[in-house]
Amino acid sequence: MKIILKTAANGVIKELPEEQGYTEVFEETPDKEHIIKLLYGVCEDLDLDTWSKFENEVIKIGTDWGTHYEPSNDEIKERINTLKEQITDLEEILRQ
Repeated sequence: MKIILKTAANGVIKELPEEQGYTEVFEETPDKEHIIKLLYGVCEDLDLDTWSKFENEVIKIGTDWGTHYEPSNDEIKERINTLKEQITDLEEILRQ
């Protein structure tokens, strides 16, 4: 399988020459969702398994803070709240 990725003024163009001119445009979005969709699509095109949600390990493609990014206090508070919710969910599973 041959995949061609090209930059475009509004994002990225993915072409699959073997699929009779198949072209898909991934338009740039502020939350980088276009890149995540593109990468999952490339995995699928190459028959790379990201595993199912029922397995103990899965490949997740997402975004996070850069190693040198300095988050605002509000962003830090939001991250702490998200982590607390995840901990609460895990503790609930243990209680079952």
